[in-house]
Parts: sequence; structure tokens; C-alpha cells
Amino acid sequence: MEETYFAGGCLWGAQEFLRHLPGVVQPKTGRANGSDYAGNSAGASKLAHHVDCSRGVSARFKP
Repeated sequence: MEETYFAGGCLWGAQEFLRHLPGVVQPKTGRANGSDYAGNSAGASKLAHHVDCSRGVSARFKP
């Protein structure tokens, strides 16, 4: 099993596109690099405070 990463445009659209390719078994959206949390108030949504992250899609596939 191999894994690769893509970035660009609509993450969920890219994820859906990859889901239909032969051999792709587990595409998922996520973030890479940057900080996970900016340290804002404890009640704030953690997802809303990613700093300097690149969003992308990872895909596991059988070559």
C-alpha cells in the first residue's frame, strides 16, 4: 500500500474524485504543516484556529 498527498481547490471535491479512481482505498481530507492551535480561548472550536496550515487530501492506494 502506498500513500500520496494532493492540495488545491475544493478538498471534498478532490476527495470524492480520488474515491472513484481504481486502486484508491482511503482518501481523506486534512491539514499539513503549521500549528494545530493558535491558543485562543478554551471554549473556541479547535478546528477554527489552525494557523499557517496547508489543506490537502491524502490517498492510500494499491499501485
